[in-house]
Amino acid sequence: MKTYTLQGVVSIKYRLRLKTGLHIGGAKENFEIGGVDNPVIKLPLEIKFGDDWSIPKDAPYIPGSSLKGKIRSLMEWFIREPKGVNGTVQTSVEFMTEKAKDNTRKLGAPCDCGTCSVCKLFGVSDVRTLREFLEKDKKEYLPGPPRAEFSDAYPTPESLEMLKETLGEGIFTEVKYENRINRITGAVEQGGLRNQERVPAGVEFEGEITLDLYSKEDTELLKKLLTGLRLLENSYLGGSGSRGYGKVEFSKITITLRGRDYFEKGSPEEELFKGTLSELDENRTSEVLEKLENLLEEQW
Repeated sequence: MKTYTLQGVVSIKYRLRLKTGLHIGGAKENFEIGGVDNPVIKLPLEIKFGDDWSIPKDAPYIPGSSLKGKIRSLMEWFIREPKGVNGTVQTSVEFMTEKAKDNTRKLGAPCDCGTCSVCKLFGVSDVRTLREFLEKDKKEYLPGPPRAEFSDAYPTPESLEMLKETLGEGIFTEVKYENRINRITGAVEQGGLRNQERVPAGVEFEGEITLDLYSKEDTELLKKLLTGLRLLENSYLGGSGSRGYGKVEFSKITITLRGRDYFEKGSPEEELFKGTLSELDENRTSEVLEKLENLLEEQW
């Protein structure tokens, strides 16, 4: 049976720029005549970062759960890998659809094969998978703890200042009105007018994704995670993506390693890459992985 000892943590700090308006829904506390039908999620309290700056109450943010869920879903549709003990090469969606046919899994459920990079990155919540590995004496297939962690992303100081100058003090969003059209008459249907609150295009958010490393093989998961970021850029984040909402791009990325000395002795992080996601082509990604493996070579 495998043993898992944390050897290091890869940090991916990023800036995410909105190319179109973003809507990630939040709770509607009050029902007001003429109010917003679909508000975005906002901070309930001011967040202070030392004495230098703070993020005010009611500023929008991107929950880490929204980013994680979207990236995981996209990877499950895209990545083809050996699944489960049998090792059939297929996507996570194909694997889980087969499980749903014999009523052992819910149709559309997240992957729980336990062996693919998606399961290792994001974890397996269905204990039946773990039990099956133990019952079949296949302990070597146990995926171990989830490796990826996603923090909430907050608007940058520059974006907060831009919103203040263009929209006014304490205003961080826009309201977009939409209609429902009758397919036959081409006219707006009665009661079809609705509005959605959005974070305007051009706003940037800062966040961090961390990747825990327990073995040498885990370094390859960084490459898979970067694939997930590219898939997100090609898709959308939040709601109403088919109507043009939520197009995003990673404007800045910094990848660093926090080795055992970082936690035991307070040593500085080792920088692996700094630039844009588009600059991380196959050759550059290979260089990052090689540097990462060399830095951890003595620990494996």
